[in-house]
Parts: sequence; C-alpha cells; structure tokens
Amino acid sequence: MSTFAWNESYSVHVQQFDAQHQKLFEIINSLSDAMRVGKGEDVIRDVVAQLAVYTRTHFLQEEVLMRQTGYPDLAAHHDQHTRLMSDVEKYKADLDEGANPTPLPSSIFSANGSSSTSRNPTKAIPTTSTPTASTDLV
Repeated sequence: MSTFAWNESYSVHVQQFDAQHQKLFEIINSLSDAMRVGKGEDVIRDVVAQLAVYTRTHFLQEEVLMRQTGYPDLAAHHDQHTRLMSDVEKYKADLDEGANPTPLPSSIFSANGSSSTSRNPTKAIPTTSTPTASTDLV
C-alpha cells in the first residue's frame, strides 16, 4: 500500500517530468513501506541517498526546461528546489554522521501542495519544448 499515491492532479503534462515525479513517489514509498514493516533503519540510508541524487538531477533538468521556455517564476521555483535539496542533504548528513536526523518537512513530499499551481509549478511549461539535459533517469 502506497503512502503517497500518484494521480493525474500531479501531472505537469511533460512526460519526462511526470515519469520522474512518479519515480520520486516510488523512492519515498519504498521507505514508507520498509518503515511500516519495521525495516526502516535497514533501508533508510540507501533510500535517502537515492532521493538526494534523483531529486538533484530532476531539479536540474526541470530548471533547464524552465529556462529554455522562459518560465516566469523560475527564480522562485529554483529557490524552492534549493530549500528542498538543503533539507534532503541535511537529513542525509545527519544519517551519515550517526545523528538522529531532523525529520524531513512535509514540503519535501507535497512541494507546498496547497493548490494545483503551487504543487505543479511546471504546468506553465509549454509541452512542445524538449529539454536538452542529457540524463534521462527513467
């Protein structure tokens, strides 16, 4: 049973990014599933490492497309990405140092999901553009 279920309301209508967002849901759900059966500590480092690498790559690719298409809120979206990555990196560093990690804020999972626009800021990206980032993670 998935804690975070993908549905069409999360779609940004750019297939590459929708696939990447779905992969992020899978990574997060793998941790949730392990925690549900008492195996969270066994998988958390690997899952957080996956999350850190995957989100950083995804954010970079998303920002390339936003820049190419003249996305008007790129600076604000970049700031949001920076804050989220900082939270993930802090959590990862705490784990690596053997410290009790500060809980990840719920924003890491919802991206400020108070509205369709704030949850899916890439919806304003024209779907006819093709990103030039060379790494396709999915």
